[in-house]
Amino acid sequence: MSYPAPTTGLGVAAKIAVAGNQYIGVPSGKQTVPGYNDVVLSIGGLNGPTTFQLSPSVVDASGAPVALGTKYVMASVANSSIAVGPLTLTAVAASSGGTAVYTGTITGYAGFVGYSFVIAGFVNGVNNGTFICTAATATTLTLENPFAVAETHAGTAVSVEGTAVYTGTFTGEATGSLVGKTFTVTGFTNATNNGTYLATANSGTTTLTLANGGAIAESASSHAQEEPAEWVGIISSVASSTGVYTGTFTEYASYPVGAPVKISGFVTNTVNNGTFTLISATATTITVNNTASISESHAATAAVNPFSVFTYFVDGTAQNTGWSATGPNNGPTTSTKVVTVSANGLITAGIEGGSVVEVSFPTFSNQLGATGALSGNPMFGLPLMKIYAEVNVSVVA
Repeated sequence: MSYPAPTTGLGVAAKIAVAGNQYIGVPSGKQTVPGYNDVVLSIGGLNGPTTFQLSPSVVDASGAPVALGTKYVMASVANSSIAVGPLTLTAVAASSGGTAVYTGTITGYAGFVGYSFVIAGFVNGVNNGTFICTAATATTLTLENPFAVAETHAGTAVSVEGTAVYTGTFTGEATGSLVGKTFTVTGFTNATNNGTYLATANSGTTTLTLANGGAIAESASSHAQEEPAEWVGIISSVASSTGVYTGTFTEYASYPVGAPVKISGFVTNTVNNGTFTLISATATTITVNNTASISESHAATAAVNPFSVFTYFVDGTAQNTGWSATGPNNGPTTSTKVVTVSANGLITAGIEGGSVVEVSFPTFSNQLGATGALSGNPMFGLPLMKIYAEVNVSVVA
C-alpha cells in the first residue's frame, strides 16, 4: 500500500465519513437514512449482498466535504502578461487521447500551456474553435480538441489570455513539477486574482505561474489549492436502458468501481448526460448506473477523478478450520478470511463471522513515519500522522 506525494495538510479539523449498507429506522420500519460504519454481507447472497463498495469521504466538523489536494500558502501576485498571436498554422493531425497537434510557427511558445487559443481558417469545422493548450514547441501547438481530423491548410491561432506569477511557499517542489495541474486560488482582495486556473510554470519553491490573464498586482495572505486531476474518456455511443457507453477509455480499467463518472456532450437525449456511479470498465466500454439511458451515437466525454489517497486494510480476518478432534494437531488444514478488501475499498465476504475494515487518510506532512509496527503488520509503513475510521463488518450465511 502506498500514499501520494507529501501534502501540506488538510488545513481544517477533519474526519472520515463512511456509509455502510445498514439503515437507521426512525420511527421503526422507515429505513430512509443510511447508517455509518456498519456493513452486513452474506456468503451465498441469499441473506444480503456478497460484496459492498466503500465510498469514504473526508469532511469537516460540519459534515462539509474537504478538498483533498495540496494547499500552498501564497503572499502576492504580479500583474498578468497577456496577448499571443496571431500564430501561423499550416496543418493539424487527427485527435489522439483527447488532444490534437497543430503544426506551424509557434513564436514565444514557452509558457503557453494553459492558454485558451482561438483556432480559425481550417476547412473542417471541427478543427476550428476555442481550445486549451496542453503542450507547445517552436513548431507545434497541442490543444484539447478531441474531434480534430487530419488536414493541411493555412490557419491561425490567437489567444488574449495570459499568465500571472504568484509568489508563495511551495515546499518540496522542483522546477516545473506543478505544470499542467489545476489550482483554485483564494484570499486575495481583487476578485480577478482568485479563481481556478491551470499552472503553466513554477520555479520550484517560490513562484507559481497560472493561466490567469486578469490578475492585478497585490500582496495578501492567500492560498492555492491543488485540484484533483481528471481522466477524460472519449464516448462515441450509448446503449438504451443499460448505461453502457462505448468509446476510448484507456485508463479506466484501473479506476475504482463505485466512483463517480461525469458524462457530458450528448445533445438529443440529455438523460445520457450526468454524474453516475461506475459499475465496470474496459478500454472500450464503461458501464454506469444510468438505466434511463437512450440509444444515441454522438461524440461526448466521460470524466473521472483518479485522485484517491484512502488506504484500506482488514483487522481480524481469519477463521481456522480443519482441526482434528482426536489429535495430534500441528495446525488447521485451512484458514479462511472472514472478509477481504481491495485497494479500492471493495469488501468481499469469505466466511461467517465478524471483522473490522480500517479506512485511513494521511494528514499534515503526509510523510511515511515509524508507527512501531513490524513488517507484515497492516500498520507497517503507514504515515505517522493520519485520520482513520473503522467499519464493522458482519458476515452471515
